Amino acid sequence: MPISQADYEFEGKIGSGGMNDVFLMESKVMKLPSWVIKVPKYTKEKDYFLPALKNKKEYDEIFQLLGHIPGLIVPEHTLVINGFRNRKPTSAVIQAFLGSNFRDLFTEVPSEELAHLLRDNPSFLDTTKQLVAAFSSHPQLYEKQLDIPGNRNLSVITSPQGSKLLLLDPHYRGSAYREKEKEELIRQRISYLEATLSRSQRSYMRGPMLVKTP
Repeated sequence: MPISQADYEFEGKIGSGGMNDVFLMESKVMKLPSWVIKVPKYTKEKDYFLPALKNKKEYDEIFQLLGHIPGLIVPEHTLVINGFRNRKPTSAVIQAFLGSNFRDLFTEVPSEELAHLLRDNPSFLDTTKQLVAAFSSHPQLYEKQLDIPGNRNLSVITSPQGSKLLLLDPHYRGSAYREKEKEELIRQRISYLEATLSRSQRSYMRGPMLVKTP
């Protein structure tokens, strides 16, 4: 994907997750999108090519399972760049920059607000239903641990057009970080969504609905 350096301003690091630092390339041209670049924090000098292939294969696998859900997955492109820290080659991921108004679905969105979204936002309701159904149909999402425990990996973004559910990091947890406790947390969080979906459909006549967030 060709990007002309003249069209962008490199704004430096804007965030950091468990595995990646996140950098912003801001567009100077109105018709062009800005981009975020996710660069691994920990990488070996000579292992950049295989991680890039593994990353793309994993993304493609998850897209096969969840890509039918409109708007859920933020498209990403895997590439090899010169690292920002040491200028040595490293694998990286580039995604369109969608702003910073994100909240983690499970830790930053109150259950009452989630119920409201499910009742009053048909698109949000449909996305959530299809995500829950995908976990039911594809047990590997549990077994390989789709990283919905990761901070803001499954987020609500709010804009003048309304609220959307986005999977910002469509990847499994690294094999070295897969723990039984994390799989159980994923199951608890999907169960929470199932319960909130069920109760939100019956909440109009029953007043406020409270569901404990895992």
